[in-house]
Amino acid sequence: MKKLRPTGDRVLVLMDPEPEVRNGIIISAGKPAPQNHGTVVAVGLCVLEKLAKGDRIVWSRWRAEDVEVGGVVYKLMREDEILASGTLEDIPKAALS
Repeated sequence: MKKLRPTGDRVLVLMDPEPEVRNGIIISAGKPAPQNHGTVVAVGLCVLEKLAKGDRIVWSRWRAEDVEVGGVVYKLMREDEILASGTLEDIPKAALS
């Protein structure tokens, strides 16, 4: 597959890499919440917001679909599931955790 283009009002996102844990144990009380931030890879033709490739976004947890292409997992979601957008400098790291 040479190019994957979302249809309609959908946005394709590459999730940020999970942070590495060094010299520590993480004890979880249950299933961790899914990651909800990443970088826009492609947008459908009906996306009304001014989203472009490379924009950073935060989306609603539990709403995006996983899509695997060439061994890489992307998130595919509707535009209305996006909560915030901007550049890396616009979205503080604390807001992404």
